[in-house]
Amino acid sequence: RTFVQRNEIRAMALSADGRLALAAESEPNLIQMVQPYEMYLWSLEGIAAKEAGLELSRPAETYQLRKLALAAREALEAARRALELGQVTTAQEALMRGKALPGFERDPEWLALWRQVGRVNKQKKGLLFDQCILTIQHNREAIFTLACTQDGHYALAGGYGGGLKAWDLQNGVCFQELAGRSVNITGLGLVSADDRSPDSHLLVVRGYSLLELWDWKNNRLLATQTINSQLRLVVSPDGRWLVTSGLSQPELAVYQLLIAAGQERIDFEDSFNIRGMRTRENWFGCLACSPDGQVCAAGANDGSLVVWNPESGAHQVLILGGDDAVHAVVFTHDGQTLLSGHENGEIRAWQLFPALRCIKKWAAHPQALRSLAVTPDGRFAFSGGDDCVVRAWEISSGACLRTLTGHIDAVTALCVIDEGFRVVSGSADGTLRVWDLDWEMV
Repeated sequence: RTFVQRNEIRAMALSADGRLALAAESEPNLIQMVQPYEMYLWSLEGIAAKEAGLELSRPAETYQLRKLALAAREALEAARRALELGQVTTAQEALMRGKALPGFERDPEWLALWRQVGRVNKQKKGLLFDQCILTIQHNREAIFTLACTQDGHYALAGGYGGGLKAWDLQNGVCFQELAGRSVNITGLGLVSADDRSPDSHLLVVRGYSLLELWDWKNNRLLATQTINSQLRLVVSPDGRWLVTSGLSQPELAVYQLLIAAGQERIDFEDSFNIRGMRTRENWFGCLACSPDGQVCAAGANDGSLVVWNPESGAHQVLILGGDDAVHAVVFTHDGQTLLSGHENGEIRAWQLFPALRCIKKWAAHPQALRSLAVTPDGRFAFSGGDDCVVRAWEISSGACLRTLTGHIDAVTALCVIDEGFRVVSGSADGTLRVWDLDWEMV
């Protein structure tokens, strides 16, 4: 409901039972410098309440506020001392006491210490709160692919129209804009030239036919390689394997990747191609590699799901068919479980050993699911879809913990950073969003 008054409202009050609203308005008389006013009493009966992100707080006396602030400070200092002594459980208990005090639930000091406890504890059991802390307008075109550095400080995003940018996730500033041919970017993968320079190099699939190698922090294009109609790429976490998926042919190419620091070239050793994938639509749209680099997976537009060992090439193929097109695949961090996201909005959990089989599935989105990511402990997953939202899931139960809203188009890419305390989402609306997560600890 909207109540209309003639002039500017200067004051307002609600009755204790919430049934009446009193509003006072003023009409300035600039000549006489007096302000005659009228008051309106409105009935709020019969108005449906809506869930609000913020709640009205009751007035408190000054001594009450000082007492709360003192209790909060004592709990905060107790938590700090306990952490310095390595007493994680004691620190967690002190923080829980402080977080229960009204007005301190979202205090930055508390949240910073809570994350510090979480990095040591690493036993999350529920999601208490989420907040979008940063929105980045990447460009006006859809974001198609996203990669985040291991430390969570930077995100690299690419998509339609060829826009390839590196963003500082601490302040939302564009760190680098990597120039190149203005054609679609369909794949990104971070790789290190050596152990001393993690995430120093970036592999890019541009225009389905060109592989580029960048020293992205210094905005230097080091090398290019022509490839045949490739759509996606994934690099194993140890940097040994590069996998590309074909656009026009039903095959997956697996390469041993050799990037020598200072030599400014890409060395490929063609390991093998996985051929004959009986895919009706003839392309694999998503790829993933397990954290230990021992297993790779690919999902196809016709429902084919392939898992294989990049060392030997031994693989398993499942033809799911129907409306089960696979749009996203991701491994849990122990490498034992694979999650897949589908055209019908389902998430499916697959046991990999001793044989590939579906152990759980649930409806995640009313429309197509486009992106997946998992937390480092392997217990929780995030999904994005054509319904423009990100959802948080407990994998074991399939329970939805939170729904993160804000995008106005499909959520096409997701990355979990900061030990699971933040999620970065990329969307067809051209924006990146950084979500702050407040976990409940065991």
